[in-house]
Amino acid sequence: MSYIIADGPDNLWTHLFSEDGGLVARDCRFAFDLVANEIVAMEIDLNGEWIEAGKNSVWDLEDSLKEANADALDNPAACDLIASDELPDWARAPAPAP
Repeated sequence: MSYIIADGPDNLWTHLFSEDGGLVARDCRFAFDLVANEIVAMEIDLNGEWIEAGKNSVWDLEDSLKEANADALDNPAACDLIASDELPDWARAPAPAP
């Protein structure tokens, strides 16, 4: 396995983000590269629409995974995450135009 993946509908990751002076729980989907030891793709559900996560959001969730939820990386199935050798379609960069 090369990646740990959170992808819906049953395998999303809920993360608390600081917004407007408070904390807001948002569902996220991400691909964590075990070789690079970092999130390589991440989207956040914003009112039913998937948006690409900004650098700070990626860093925040990645820090949470590594520091507070390392068990999710060690035993993904126990946290309803997916271990895979391939990225999901939404996480792949589009092919360059010919």
